Amino acid sequence: MSSSAKTILIAHRVAAVRDRFAAALADARHEFVTADSEAGARRAAANRDLPISLALVDLGLSADGVAFVRLPKQDGGRPLPVVVFSGTVSSAAQVPMLLALGIGGYVNEHAATP
Repeated sequence: MSSSAKTILIAHRVAAVRDRFAAALADARHEFVTADSEAGARRAAANRDLPISLALVDLGLSADGVAFVRLPKQDGGRPLPVVVFSGTVSSAAQVPMLLALGIGGYVNEHAATP
């Protein structure tokens, strides 16, 4: 892995979404790790041997998606930057709560690989 490569966590319930984002990241020469559950995402984020730079998160992985993105930490408590899959925001009321947590980035999970 080159020094400019980043490791991105792709946490989504749908395998096709994880696969599409993984392919795009691989094309961009970034490393990635995938998770299909809240527990898997938490394990990946807590793994000190895996220097994750960013997490792409499906809020639906947790019963409380806002609380779920509040907790990811990396490297001994350093906040892990999180981008939320926009289609997983279940209500407009979540947006100000996510903004208060520093989540200002969203990505459309239905975007094509290019």
